[in-house]
Amino acid sequence: SRRRFWKSESDTDKVGAYQTLYETLRTVSQLMAPFAPFVADAIFRNLSSDESVHLSDFPEPKAYVDEQVEADMARARQAVEAGLAARDAARLKVRPPLASIALPGDPLPDDIAAIVREELNVKGVVFGAPEVRLDTEITEALKMEGLAREVVRAMQDRRKKIGLNVEDRIDARYDADGMLMRALEKHADYIKTETLSVTLARGREDGFDGEQMMLEGEQIWIGIKRH
Repeated sequence: SRRRFWKSESDTDKVGAYQTLYETLRTVSQLMAPFAPFVADAIFRNLSSDESVHLSDFPEPKAYVDEQVEADMARARQAVEAGLAARDAARLKVRPPLASIALPGDPLPDDIAAIVREELNVKGVVFGAPEVRLDTEITEALKMEGLAREVVRAMQDRRKKIGLNVEDRIDARYDADGMLMRALEKHADYIKTETLSVTLARGREDGFDGEQMMLEGEQIWIGIKRH
């Protein structure tokens, strides 16, 4: 996900994400070199200090297969598909978080179960149920978290509209009341992280590219500018 690359701390998760992306792009550039020589060379030179992709060795297959991980990920995909179908049947969009979901089958390893939780946007996953069951009660805390996600989506759309680059840091301001205001205050750190906002403050101010909009039935003004 984006946050693995954008977070400020350089932990093993971030380093692993960059290393995986680097290895993937480098290998793809070598594989495509015979039929897309110029594009492949441009990608390769941007990634490496080597002279040219055409002077590098063609990649050899490597035995990176972990059958247990593949089996667990196959089960995770099935769990996500079942959970999304249950959300759809209950007419619940994915963006609002839910408290939990119960799924059939044996428990998955914690790191893979975390992927299921993230994909289904639930706080907890319980395995061993006879059938898929969603906890559809949306508390005020869950409602505010869902509103914060809507704000993130709106701010990302605003970034695109004014032509910001993906990596650009921004300053952001908002004007809202009621639950939207409380959601912004409670989840300010999350919103700033997801939108690369250096600052997030209440109140309108000149110099910000702003827009008035409706989010989940409430009015909000959101303004941003490049930091």
